[in-house]
Parts: sequence; structure tokens; C-alpha cells
Amino acid sequence: MSMGDPTVGRLLEGGPIAAEIRTAVAEDVASFTASQGRPPGLAVVIIGRDAPSTVYLEQILRGCAKVGIAARFAELEGEATEASIVARIRDLNDDPEVDGVIVQMPLPRNIRLRSVVDAIDPAKDIDGIHPLNAGLLRLGYDGFLPATAHAAVEILRRSAIEIEGKDAVVIGRSAVVGMPAAFLLVKEDATVTVCHSRTTDLAGHVRRADGVGVAAGDRGMVAGSIIKPDA
Repeated sequence: MSMGDPTVGRLLEGGPIAAEIRTAVAEDVASFTASQGRPPGLAVVIIGRDAPSTVYLEQILRGCAKVGIAARFAELEGEATEASIVARIRDLNDDPEVDGVIVQMPLPRNIRLRSVVDAIDPAKDIDGIHPLNAGLLRLGYDGFLPATAHAAVEILRRSAIEIEGKDAVVIGRSAVVGMPAAFLLVKEDATVTVCHSRTTDLAGHVRRADGVGVAAGDRGMVAGSIIKPDA
């Protein structure tokens, strides 16, 4: 296809947007450090070094270092009990030099998610997974937002993609990506349909959508042939 073909898609580059955000964050961090006498602190709770998410979490630490945030792992052994994980989180809640807490996901199978999530201080829950922050999101109030959903909508906004009044389909209903993305799109005045693996006529919903966000774990759920050319 030629570049003049209206069916050619536009690639939304995340890199330049990330660079803009990092610059702004670095300025905020410098102001915080000047006023508090220390940089903001982030603790990443990680259960077992062999966790598949370790590489991703190490990227978070490197990203923090670039903007001056003091980030570190709060490590527990892979056989850690639920009680020991909750106790470590509560220690971080009480640590005046820790301003944000992230907990490695997924948790080991023997650890109940609800117990861990409830233990996080909502004021330090920068992943936005505590029920208080999830409720603030649902009500459209300010609070911590799940990062992936927030990033997806922020890329649209900063790329001057019109959201207001558009029909959007979000595929996936997880509490950390799909549903937060849907709520954020509603806040931007889109009309949102949430689909998932049990949706009948998924293709019909996608064909009618002005925008489609895929946040599901099943590969191949959406084929390019069912997406509107200008979506």
C-alpha cells in the first residue's frame, strides 16, 4: 500500500511520549528532593528471584534511577508465607522513606491476592490495586491508576486521537488492565463495551468500534480483517 492509502494504519510511538513524561517526572523528583531533603522512595516487593516478572521489575528500578527516584527490591524467599509477605508490606507502609509500594505479580499460588492487596497502604499503592484506589477510579475521582491502562489512554491523548463520543471496545475484564482501561475511556467520554472470552459475536462488536483495546491473555482473538479501516 502507498502512504497515501487511507487504509494504512498510523503507528503511535510510545518512546517519545515516555521521554516527555520522564523529563517532567525528573523535574518533580528534583522539587520533592529539595523540599524533603531526600529523593522519593519506591519499594518493590518480590517473592523469589526466579520469578518471571523479575526482568520487568528490574526495568522499573532502572527507570526510577534515570529520574532520581530511590527504588529498591524488598525481597522474600520463594517459600515465603502469606503472613510474612503481609508483615513486610506493613513494615514498608510504616517506613517514612518509602513513598510507593509495588508487589510483584502474579503471586505464588498459595498466597491469597486479597490479603496482600488489602495490606498495602492506599497512599503508597502506586499500582492502584487497593480497593480504595479502584473505587476512586470507578467513581472518576483522582487516585493512583493501574499503569498499563493509564499508559494506553495517555498515548491516545498525547497522540491527539479523538476519544470523546467514540465507540470503544475493550477486550478483557481484568481488574488491573481491562476494566481500568474501560473506566478511563468512559471518563474521556467514550462509549465503551467490555468484551471477553465469553462474549458472543465478538467480531460484531469489534467491527462496529471506532477503537479497540485488547487486554486479554488469549492470542489471536482479534483479526485485522474485522477492524474498521479507520479504527
